[in-house]
Amino acid sequence: MLDPKARPSTVLMLFARTFAAAIALGGCVSVPSYPSDWAPVTKSEGPCPNLSGTYANNGDVAPDDAPKRDLVGLVSGYPNIPAGDTVTRIAIIQTQDAISIEAFNADRRLGHWAYRLISMDEARPGIDPTTVASCFMGFVGITLMSEGSSQLEAPYTAIREVGARFRKATDGSLIVQLVHFQFGVVLVPGVLMPSNYARRDSLYRFPAVEIPTIRPSGSENSSSD
Repeated sequence: MLDPKARPSTVLMLFARTFAAAIALGGCVSVPSYPSDWAPVTKSEGPCPNLSGTYANNGDVAPDDAPKRDLVGLVSGYPNIPAGDTVTRIAIIQTQDAISIEAFNADRRLGHWAYRLISMDEARPGIDPTTVASCFMGFVGITLMSEGSSQLEAPYTAIREVGARFRKATDGSLIVQLVHFQFGVVLVPGVLMPSNYARRDSLYRFPAVEIPTIRPSGSENSSSD
């Protein structure tokens, strides 16, 4: 039986195992079509695309009535950016086992986040999913919020999660699929039955940007004889 105080990673694995069953039982699902005027997503050679690059903090959204989101919020959840500062670009460096993300305004670094990169097979109870990024089906996933509610009378419980799935497009832009889902589960010995499944997605596109060149002080006034 699911412990109501289980770590969020336990919730992630339970969702992965019960997703197909929840769809089969029916529920409310809203997933927008990929916009035809956006560059197509790059096909990854493996389970994990390389997201390395520099991207604008503001971009496009689909569908049009979806909430506007900036990239710094999608990579960090709730960024601790100094008051009065505006993030203009996000730099991502991805290695084989980690992702490093930095927020900038011009040449000033305003924030930094790092995630350990794992496969879905490596997800285990005790791993906080908000500290790792996972490779799965050609995208990199980051969990922004995951919680299980024990407020319902046993054997019922509720699970709610917000996650972001990252891929790259052929024009170099970063494509983010923001996923909100929640469902209830009925827990009986040896059986986990999902119910009341709901999912709402939105898509975001953030164009690649050039890293600004920082000129030495006074260089603009220099001249050669």
